[in-house]
Amino acid sequence: MFRPAGLNGVVVSYLGASDLSVGTRIAPDVSVEADGVPVPNPRLRFTSSDPTVLALTPIGDTLVACAVGQVLLTIRLVSSMVTDTVPSAQDSIKVTGGPPLPTCP
Repeated sequence: MFRPAGLNGVVVSYLGASDLSVGTRIAPDVSVEADGVPVPNPRLRFTSSDPTVLALTPIGDTLVACAVGQVLLTIRLVSSMVTDTVPSAQDSIKVTGGPPLPTCP
């Protein structure tokens, strides 16, 4: 049986905290598996539905809780081997705590 080259059966999962306090800075914890096998060092792109609540550092490797609110974090796998639908995941992140940060990335 012929199977086309590329990533098949890709699952992206957010494993990190879903409740953060204003001022928290964390690296996102994400798992990527292809056909049940972990993908080492996947290239990922993160976006926040409201960067005034949850922002990303300029290089995109750290989440920063900037203000009280709730956002949707979207994670997309960046891969030249995926040509049709880009594997992605979404998770709701709640930010609680004090006043907003004076500056946010």
